[in-house]
Amino acid sequence: MDTYETSIYTAILTTVLVLGCIIVYFALSVFRQQRKYINLQRGYFLDEVNLLEKEKMRIARDLHDEVGPLLSLSKSHIQQLKPADETEALHIQKASENLDRVLGRMGQIAINITPGSLFKKGLRFTIEQFLDDLRDAYGIAINFRYDVKTAVDINKSLHIYRIVQEIAHNTVKHSGARTLEVQIKERKQRLYLFCHDDGRGFSPQMPGEGGGHGSGSIRNRCEILFGKMKFRSDAKSGTEYFFEFPLTQ
Repeated sequence: MDTYETSIYTAILTTVLVLGCIIVYFALSVFRQQRKYINLQRGYFLDEVNLLEKEKMRIARDLHDEVGPLLSLSKSHIQQLKPADETEALHIQKASENLDRVLGRMGQIAINITPGSLFKKGLRFTIEQFLDDLRDAYGIAINFRYDVKTAVDINKSLHIYRIVQEIAHNTVKHSGARTLEVQIKERKQRLYLFCHDDGRGFSPQMPGEGGGHGSGSIRNRCEILFGKMKFRSDAKSGTEYFFEFPLTQ
């Protein structure tokens, strides 16, 4: 190889190396920008969800501390009334019974808004209690399995509870399902959540693409937990969700 060919070879090699470095730098820059964007989006989701949870806690506190006592006092006043005849007595009784229903329903709403038992008794108890109430209210058969030995921190527990809550509400309100299966398992420092119903299914856009049935909220909470999500729904086999979360951050 003479001097001229060597110069050409060196120039080509240098050009290739420079182009390769430029391409690698560009790819790394795109990757970093994408990662930064994903982290920003996760931060926005987290701020939004935290704000929503705080607002729910405020509403639940107002129901418990202000509206509840006022309704109880109203019931006490009604019960002290002296009816002039049987018709008035019947009206007083009905009003008292209606207030009892309102107080009971308000308590259920407060629990749905902010599950106090989650902070006191943990994820398993709270989900069991919620699914039991759902079973009693809608008559749907629910099978719940919980196989987790590691303590799940409260923030992760809250998001997982909200995911189960959203899916279960979708099942009883939209799917016409007769059965719902919910499983939470721990395997090798990973937490797995599986939900399946035998309803008619639905075909929303995937979460994050404007889909309905609370799917955006479910996906957002999954991303906040650095989790993975799979979703399938059709008329023959119903709707199925599968989630995988890291137990430790």
